[in-house]
Amino acid sequence: MLKIGVIDSGIGGFSVVKGMIDAGIRAEYIYVFDNKYHPYGGKSKGELSAIAFMNLNMLVSRGVDIVVVACNTLTSSSINELRKMFYIPIIGVEPAVKPCAGSCIDIVVMATPYTLKGEKLSNMLLGYTEENFYYPNLDNLAFIIENNIDDREYMSDYLTSRLKCYSKCDGLVLGCTHYNFIVDIIKTILPQVKIFSSTEGVVRRVYQCIKQLKLSTNDDSAICIIPTNGSLPISKLNYLKNYTEMDITVDDVDI
Repeated sequence: MLKIGVIDSGIGGFSVVKGMIDAGIRAEYIYVFDNKYHPYGGKSKGELSAIAFMNLNMLVSRGVDIVVVACNTLTSSSINELRKMFYIPIIGVEPAVKPCAGSCIDIVVMATPYTLKGEKLSNMLLGYTEENFYYPNLDNLAFIIENNIDDREYMSDYLTSRLKCYSKCDGLVLGCTHYNFIVDIIKTILPQVKIFSSTEGVVRRVYQCIKQLKLSTNDDSAICIIPTNGSLPISKLNYLKNYTEMDITVDDVDI
């Protein structure tokens, strides 16, 4: 049985899980829903590294074959350290700057403050001298999406006030997995932009790992959530069931 572990502080990583399932990766997905430490954005590198280690160690103890760190902040802060400590494939997410820059010139980079300040993104942008990059202030956007996922009007007003000035841009990079849930709103505000997500890159890497490790995919997929504060609101669980079009079990043991 192929087991894929996924880590995020909220619902963002579910967009990556859905992307893997839609791409035909049949597995038992064990999702660490780290609501005990949500949000990650305001925490120090040391705090994030400790959180990442704890969650990854829990997944390894449950026998996962591959881990996807489905959070740009956690990837930026901790992915290199995690790969030194654990001997299973650990796949991170990163802003899809390369594919976007391959076809666009004026590019909006939507990301959390931690990702924008991190070395990973800075190093990624060094090689692009002909493109123009713009960074809207979206300090609280991941938190807003997490807590207002059904209030599309509220999120539309928030995003319009911050994105409408980029009407001449032709590309947009989603630098947080939470942002995959608002693509429809972004397209309404900036209908001219091509939108690039990290999900496609994760899917490619997972397939590579499956092939390299000679793993067998399952007949069907299953999803189990582990909420780290011991509970998950039923409204959020129902939303995720509708979003993934799958039943989801919850391991509600306090951690």
